[in-house]
Amino acid sequence: MGELGAALPRQQQSEDSKIKSENGVYRAIFLGLSAPFQFVSNFANEQCRLCKGQGSGIRGEGKCSQCGGSGRRTEQHVKLSYRLENNNVEEEEVNFKLLPAGMTAQGQPLSPTTLFLRLRTLSGNRNATPADLDAWYSALPKPIKIPCTVVIGDNKSGTASKITAIQLRTQGAPAQAPVAQTTSNDDSSWDTPEDEIPF
Repeated sequence: MGELGAALPRQQQSEDSKIKSENGVYRAIFLGLSAPFQFVSNFANEQCRLCKGQGSGIRGEGKCSQCGGSGRRTEQHVKLSYRLENNNVEEEEVNFKLLPAGMTAQGQPLSPTTLFLRLRTLSGNRNATPADLDAWYSALPKPIKIPCTVVIGDNKSGTASKITAIQLRTQGAPAQAPVAQTTSNDDSSWDTPEDEIPF
């Protein structure tokens, strides 16, 4: 997605995020994050978390600062890009928040965000804090090329495919499960030095 990605209609952004590859385990290269863009839910029952669907500010005046007055769930998202060994570039759209597991003020458990989990895995630092990940990602040489394994499987409802997991991979190492039959048998290009990664 380019610099104007946030201006694209939501329907087109969804099309861009559809998985092209078959379910399976793929060797891949992590290519980095897109620029943040505004996500607005298309579902009428998904209300803005700040104004609870009212569209107005906390005191009932002006437009809600979170949703801009729409009353719909509105968040900042980014896309994580991976080039798979079948040469498809797959994108994973996630909430633009680096939050580890925690607890709400009411004592309810909070799951870590997908962005936090993905970057912590790719950094190779299991104990990384959000600040550690920010410093690590900001210092990566460009273009970003981090060898990883990408697992594609069904979403919760079984209606579409999605990236379900990633794993950091040392250069040339095989994927941890059989690769979907979408690649050639000759994968010698994956064993080249890091600066010669074929994409």
